[in-house]
Amino acid sequence: MWGYAGIELETLGEFAEKNKDNFSNFFDYATEITSPLNITTNDLSDMFLELYKYRYMIIDCNNNPDYNTYYKRAKIVYNLNKNKYIKLVNTEIVTYNPIENYSMTESETGNRTPNLTRTSQGTANQNDTNSVVNSSTNSSIDSNTSFDSTTFYNNAKNEITDNSTVTGENTSTNTSNVTINETGTEQTEREMTRKGNIGVTTTQQMLEQERTVADFSTVKVFFEDVAKLLFFDILNL
Repeated sequence: MWGYAGIELETLGEFAEKNKDNFSNFFDYATEITSPLNITTNDLSDMFLELYKYRYMIIDCNNNPDYNTYYKRAKIVYNLNKNKYIKLVNTEIVTYNPIENYSMTESETGNRTPNLTRTSQGTANQNDTNSVVNSSTNSSIDSNTSFDSTTFYNNAKNEITDNSTVTGENTSTNTSNVTINETGTEQTEREMTRKGNIGVTTTQQMLEQERTVADFSTVKVFFEDVAKLLFFDILNL
């Protein structure tokens, strides 16, 4: 306890120790800050205590600061500034390239409805010639003998020769006409992205600005809002 002009003061650390069963839930309503940053409301209470447990004091008029009173006051501060915290935390999670200050995306969609007719014609000719030659020779001999002799004598000879030739020619002609009609709808989509540095700011300047952005914290803004409205800063005593 600290005495100041007849009023007892206690540090935030002492206040948290007396209310250690509840203090981990001191910021259990601040989910719009914690969820995007992947931390818990318990983490928020722990960070607040570690940063300010010796710096900020609580007025103890009745020797017993009421936890519920300070909890409600902190919640009022949060609700009054909730929209600000939501917008600020969104700037911390946005993805971007720190050395680019120009980004443009062009999208284009085109539709085409064709009504096309294509005609093709063709003529095919085929000539075939066939030739067949057949040749054959047949011979026969007629022999006689007398009754008192065993010797035969030829008295007649027949010989037949047959030659034949067959020649054929086949000619065929095919003519075809084909017509194709094409209808329907065609859709073409095109996307072009341009990005980079347009040259008005140097890369070194943008990196310097990025360091300033990296040092920003929505959590710190929220803590300062709560602390300056609920507690006394020991540095100003």
